[in-house]
Formats: sequence, structure tokens, C-alpha cells
Amino acid sequence: MGYGYYYQKEYRKAIEFWGKYLSFWPGSAEQNEIALVCAGRAFVELGMYDQAIQILKQAENTVRSENYRKFLITNLGIAYARKKVYRQAIPYLEKAVQFSPELQGLLSECYKKLQK
Repeated sequence: MGYGYYYQKEYRKAIEFWGKYLSFWPGSAEQNEIALVCAGRAFVELGMYDQAIQILKQAENTVRSENYRKFLITNLGIAYARKKVYRQAIPYLEKAVQFSPELQGLLSECYKKLQK
């Protein structure tokens, strides 16, 4: 259901769903990491970068799935860049461009902003 809200761009409902999921049905470690990463991405979409970073950092050391790890790294890089914390964004974006080359422009922009 959280995915449905997310893909319908109802990000607040997706966050609410994942939050309730984590509160009421702790589930397996894998399900928890999915919930945290998906909620983090929804916060990014809403421009709520502090919340996104907080939840994604919480999941950073526990995410085992390769796909969700990539998703987490990408979204941490985007959140830091959009928050204009370029030094924090760069390490994540350097990793993310390896599997999402379209982020090269954002990475380059971060480097340019640091040089000013």
C-alpha cells in the first residue's frame, strides 16, 4: 500500500503508511529497511530534506539489499545536495553515479558550488 501511495505521488500518505507499518508491524529486518528507505525517498520528494536524511541515515548501516542500498545512497546524495550541504552530498553522489549516471550533473554542480 505504501508503494501505491508513493507511485501515485501521494508522498504524505506513503510516509504515514510506512510510519504506521514500523510502529504496529515491526516485521523482518528486510521489511523494516524497505519501509525506512521508501519513507526517506518520500521525504525527499516533499522537499523535507532534514527528515529524509535522518531516516535514511538511520537505515544506512542496516540495509543489506543491494537494490535498496543503491536507492538509499542515491537519495542521501540528492537530499544533501538539495539542502546545499555539498561536502556531505559528494561522497554519496560519487557512488550513485556508478549505477545512476544521470546524477553526474548534480555531482558536477556540487563540486562547482564548493569552488565558489
